[in-house]
Amino acid sequence: MKSRIRSLIVAPIALFLIVIAGGFQYRASDEPWRKALPPYDFSFNRDHASHPDYKVEWWYYTGNLKTSDGRRFGYQLTFFRVGVDFKPSNPSRWAVRDLFMTHLAVSDIDGRKFRHSERINRAGIGSAGAQTDTYRVWNENWEARQDPAGRHVLHAVGHAVGQMVKKSVSNLNSMKESGRFFTAGKASARRETNPATLHIIIRLRGCRHGGL
Repeated sequence: MKSRIRSLIVAPIALFLIVIAGGFQYRASDEPWRKALPPYDFSFNRDHASHPDYKVEWWYYTGNLKTSDGRRFGYQLTFFRVGVDFKPSNPSRWAVRDLFMTHLAVSDIDGRKFRHSERINRAGIGSAGAQTDTYRVWNENWEARQDPAGRHVLHAVGHAVGQMVKKSVSNLNSMKESGRFFTAGKASARRETNPATLHIIIRLRGCRHGGL
């Protein structure tokens, strides 16, 4: 098992993306959600964590995996937080302030197979959530977090498809050199704009732990 674990690595073509958005639809000016309007001054590591005053945000990972014998895989893991009710009037823990949706996909390129799984949970009862003081987002036992060394650690198991993504991404200490910053206004067919602020880190390296 140890030799199999060590044989899986992440190819240098990997990407980490944070998106902070005002929402999918236009909102009246008196609504409490903040809009992601430029300019946005990123501050790290703070901005890796959640921004609950915004209606929508997501953390997106994609990359390539390769075994020591050359077998190729691709993966994508995305955590979405969607604000539903900024300040619920219902005091119940079951009241829905935020919903968390998570998508997992693994491509077996040489085996010509594609497998995927997804989850959706409310935050109030602790089944899903995102911390604001440090980077950790989770949906049941799927998780993305930053460890004390600054590495991003991912853990996701798709029981229905028998696939696992469990890896650590390094090279994040050189973020200012490898990262690229974007502020974009997303056009809408119905309304003027749905602005979003994006932070992208490209060409990351890491190690994957566990077997496919």
